[in-house]
Amino acid sequence: MVATPNTLSDFDPVKFTIVGFCADCQHDAPIPRINEDMEIPTLIEKLSCSQCGSGDCSIRIIYTGAGGFAYARS
Repeated sequence: MVATPNTLSDFDPVKFTIVGFCADCQHDAPIPRINEDMEIPTLIEKLSCSQCGSGDCSIRIIYTGAGGFAYARS
């Protein structure tokens, strides 16, 4: 049986932040939630870095629902 991919709507925007990361320049930025029905694999395929234009990007889905969380950059 094949699992159905998650969509953006599966991640409550109050509890989750979806951040895009560029492998080439290490730029990161929150991803705007324009189409809540978009599947996560489709979102990743469409990503390109707004800083350098690279398509070598990934996402991280960060749980922020506990409050007080801040993503630390090293």
